[in-house]
Amino acid sequence: MTSERRAFAIGLLSLAVTACGGRGATDCPETTSGSEAPPQQPQANGATAPQSVPDLSGTWQTVWGDVPGDAIPDAGGASEMLAINRQNGLILTYGEGHTMVCAMDGARCSGAWVGGSGSGWFDVTFDPSGGSFAGTWGYGPTRGAAGSFTGRR
Repeated sequence: MTSERRAFAIGLLSLAVTACGGRGATDCPETTSGSEAPPQQPQANGATAPQSVPDLSGTWQTVWGDVPGDAIPDAGGASEMLAINRQNGLILTYGEGHTMVCAMDGARCSGAWVGGSGSGWFDVTFDPSGGSFAGTWGYGPTRGAAGSFTGRR
């Protein structure tokens, strides 16, 4: 792993630990399962508060396409992921120690991942029913070349 990828992975893991106050995702008080996240309070300056994260927790069947021009040929594949709602976002886990953490902005989930092939970014949008998503993913901290990323409950 290059020093750039290592630093990015450490940053991602710090984000996941910070999101749960140093505890595991299942012990995180900001984590919800089986219900919607608590509603957001109106902001004093009159700005629109972020929308609540719908309940997207549970098992997802995902497929991701190869990133064109990356150093890892045929990096596409499929995986079952477990999603856990957290305040204003999601934590997704798959395989052994692979983690994705994102912040929600409406139906859009944008974040970072770390796994066996390195680390990178992802950006997906959920359909209104919360039953599927589609978007893109890539390697490293910058949003360069992208592969497809889809999921269905």
